[in-house]
Amino acid sequence: MSLKARPKVTRGHGLPCSVATAAALLTADDRATLAAWLDAPLGHPERRTDWQIASDLTAETGSRVSEQQTGKHRRQTCRCYQGVPKS
Repeated sequence: MSLKARPKVTRGHGLPCSVATAAALLTADDRATLAAWLDAPLGHPERRTDWQIASDLTAETGSRVSEQQTGKHRRQTCRCYQGVPKS
């Protein structure tokens, strides 16, 4: 994909976090894959590290996603979940 063809991603403070912003740019199949990676428990063959997910999202969407933000989203402690009771 050329740089011109990449969608403009605006980031700022507030909702959603960078992981959710990047996920919104993915296809439905890729969003399902991302959800499986985030939900996979430690030791599961589908689990990816926070760094791997951040790297893949950055490469796929052009959005800047950090390892730390990926971990916060995985633990549901990012902006997306502020004020939302944990399930």
